[in-house]
Amino acid sequence: MEKPAREPKPREVRQVSLCLPDGDEEDFIRAAIERADHYVKTVRWPSHQSVYKAVLDSFQVVYPVETLRLLCGFTAGGGFTGGLCGALSGGAAALGFIYGLTHPMPDPVYRRFMGTIFEQGLTPGERVVELIDTFWREGIYNHYFEAFRHKFGHTDCRELIRPFQDNPISKERFVCCRRIVGETAGLAVRTVLAVEKDGPMSMGKNIYSHLL
Repeated sequence: MEKPAREPKPREVRQVSLCLPDGDEEDFIRAAIERADHYVKTVRWPSHQSVYKAVLDSFQVVYPVETLRLLCGFTAGGGFTGGLCGALSGGAAALGFIYGLTHPMPDPVYRRFMGTIFEQGLTPGERVVELIDTFWREGIYNHYFEAFRHKFGHTDCRELIRPFQDNPISKERFVCCRRIVGETAGLAVRTVLAVEKDGPMSMGKNIYSHLL
């Protein structure tokens, strides 16, 4: 049985209206960094909500204030467990609000994907290629997460604050986290600008890269 044709990847994928900069993009990114720093230092939003708000507010996105509740479990890696950095989570949530979907996988896409999963004779690498082609939007988030990892070396809170493990509740640690909050908002804004300019990114390094 012939597979359903793969839908072409659209160039414009955002789900909301954005107010894009008409001037220097670097100035726009610096303003987003400063906005996030203001939210976390002066307004006293936590890191995840500061980044989320800074990214969406930078593009003048209209969003329900209730969406801030969705981020409340991300503190210090999720309930103080040291997992994924809260600032990184907040930026991912903002990207999701801009580019995410509110409907399940369309039937033709699902049938093609499941047909590939169970097709005999395909190598694990060929199945990975089909997976990545099906979930091509993940390239946007992959680009953002890898940019964060490249900049800070880790994505987990426990690793990011390891230099302060003997005195984690300190001014020095919170100054470090403030810097991460601002820079993370800048990374997310830079990701949006790249998508709006060139379309969705291709998938970079990922958990399946060893099979490709």
